[in-house]
Amino acid sequence: MAHGWNGMPPGKRHEAAQAYAEQSGKGKLKSQKALDDIRLKNGFKRIADGRVMLRGENGDWYSLRLDLEIPGVMLLRDPKGMIYALQSGTLRQVDLADDFIITLLFSDGEWEESKLPLLFTDDEGNELGLQMDALDFRQVVGIVKEITAGQEANSASLGYGKLETRGSLQ
Repeated sequence: MAHGWNGMPPGKRHEAAQAYAEQSGKGKLKSQKALDDIRLKNGFKRIADGRVMLRGENGDWYSLRLDLEIPGVMLLRDPKGMIYALQSGTLRQVDLADDFIITLLFSDGEWEESKLPLLFTDDEGNELGLQMDALDFRQVVGIVKEITAGQEANSASLGYGKLETRGSLQ
């Protein structure tokens, strides 16, 4: 059996997801406080508009969204605006509206070790981490396709040179 974030081995994630399903099945997650409590216990929260935030090991909150161009790829934005990619090796379609799925994927915190920084090379040849403000991060359709294809990013939409990751997405 595969181990690590992509392989979803038995362990804390499955236990957390089972506990979530049991509490939900017993009707214990009907109040907003109960939902907020179990989400925080599992390392995530939802902001007012429903978007998911993941709690990092150091307590920082990362914005999470899908890359809409490549199935199974998610984008993360840290509090400083740095952008990362994360790919589920087991799910081609990830429903970020489903707390059970979020719990199953992220409750053990292993995602943090698996995130890949998105990098670009500026006009002077310097390798820099891709940063976006919160609004641009929410509005961009996809970034990873540009990286995996090794193409120049559309300077009109992103304003960056060649994008790449440190690591590999499959």
